Amino acid sequence: MAAHWEYLKKGTAEGVVLLAGPCLDETFGVVVFQADNDESARAFMLNDPSILSNVMMAELHPMRISLMKGC
Repeated sequence: MAAHWEYLKKGTAEGVVLLAGPCLDETFGVVVFQADNDESARAFMLNDPSILSNVMMAELHPMRISLMKGC
């Protein structure tokens, strides 16, 4: 999980990860990130060390922001 944390911290510093954190229920967590296309989004998701080592499973849910504070 330390490698997962570092991967997300690096993604945040690079401006890819917008927010990330654990869910307060039985779910592991949520990561909202920016990607240019489906291929790069899937690559970012699948290259997370926790996914590569089968610690967690991931699902990709594309979205478009309609409302956001400050915009």
